[in-house]
Amino acid sequence: MTDKELRKKLNEELGKMTPPADEKILAQPIVVHAPRAAEPVAAGSGARSGSAHRPLRFAGKTRGRIVAAVAAAAVALCVLLGVFFLPVALPQPSYGTLVVQINPTAVFAVDGDNNVVGVSALNADADVLLSDEDFLGSLTGVPAGQSVVAFAVRARDAGFLKEGGEVSVSVATEGEKRSESLLNLVEEGLKGAFSAEGFAFSFEGVIAGMEHICDLIGVQMQSLGELVETIRSMPVYTFAREIAGLNAQELAALYEERVVHGLYKDMVSALLEECYGRVQALDAMDALNEEIAADVQNPAPVGRDYWSVRMFYDDADMVPAFAEKMARMDALVASYAECFGRKMDSYASFLSEKILYSGISSVSEEIAAWLSDFTDHLFDLQLDNIFDLLGNVFVDFTDQLSALYDRGMPETTEEYVEQTREACRLWELYLAGDVQA
Repeated sequence: MTDKELRKKLNEELGKMTPPADEKILAQPIVVHAPRAAEPVAAGSGARSGSAHRPLRFAGKTRGRIVAAVAAAAVALCVLLGVFFLPVALPQPSYGTLVVQINPTAVFAVDGDNNVVGVSALNADADVLLSDEDFLGSLTGVPAGQSVVAFAVRARDAGFLKEGGEVSVSVATEGEKRSESLLNLVEEGLKGAFSAEGFAFSFEGVIAGMEHICDLIGVQMQSLGELVETIRSMPVYTFAREIAGLNAQELAALYEERVVHGLYKDMVSALLEECYGRVQALDAMDALNEEIAADVQNPAPVGRDYWSVRMFYDDADMVPAFAEKMARMDALVASYAECFGRKMDSYASFLSEKILYSGISSVSEEIAAWLSDFTDHLFDLQLDNIFDLLGNVFVDFTDQLSALYDRGMPETTEEYVEQTREACRLWELYLAGDVQA
């Protein structure tokens, strides 16, 4: 507002607030009191002189009242204008961000009510978890604690979060008190969800600055509001953010290198790890079963294997040392069923499982060496041996991997994202045990 406009505005306000003068008062002539003459006034002029002084006193008092009223109105206006033009502290939007690191790593943007308004993956494992659009949709519009718990449970179910693993959450909000409160809500939610299932894990909560969160995400922002808007608008998947500007040939090459070959190697690695775990467990059960069958304190005259003894005898029929061996075998059988989904309730079922993995058992140490240093180079060198090794165990393994190539190479960004997301979804289902490789 210019000075001229401001003065005009003030005059208008003063005009409104100043009480109007009486018309009779305004009609009175303004009499100027002449200075007293040195000579005395002539006789007979006293009455005129007295009458001439009255309007002067009346006019003077009236003008004083008007001036006082105007002054008071001006003061009142100044006070009012001071109130009107004081800077008002408007409520500022409240934002927050959480980076959840399990191995799958994702960033969550939250609003002032701690509800999630955006989620983005920060590594390939998180791409796998978020590739299910229904699951992705369930993470937004809900309290941050609920959303993070759902993400962690999904990571556990898919095999990323192991027993005794760690969930790390870094939080940045506009204040330390709110950050602490948000971390407490997340920790309580996680402990509530996992303790009910007897799943042990460790939690690490970090109150981080916005700069640290930006470093984790790989962006540079000036405020939490800008950061939240960036998270909300950025592509959810890391692979989608990496392919901007690539042509069809580059998309196809990248898909083959990162998606097909990458999932191929990961599936082989996971299968080898699973086979190695099965073989180790089966060998331990086989050795303990032989020890049980050969024990002189075995109460069974015939059928002295663990399964036969357990079928016909109770612990009360056994000496304590022998009962302890049976309890150890109980634990091994139960653990195998829980880890690999195969319940062996008879010696015959154990033998069939043992025979299936007998070829792998002979090279279990070689598998362990592969897994300890499973680089792309070693993967390529050992691929033929791996196929020979796994061919009888996973009949559909080759067919399912070949289906990735049969889809054809993507020629557009949309095709790349769709095919990669579908590959990630299938890989997640495999990790969760919902499909067989």
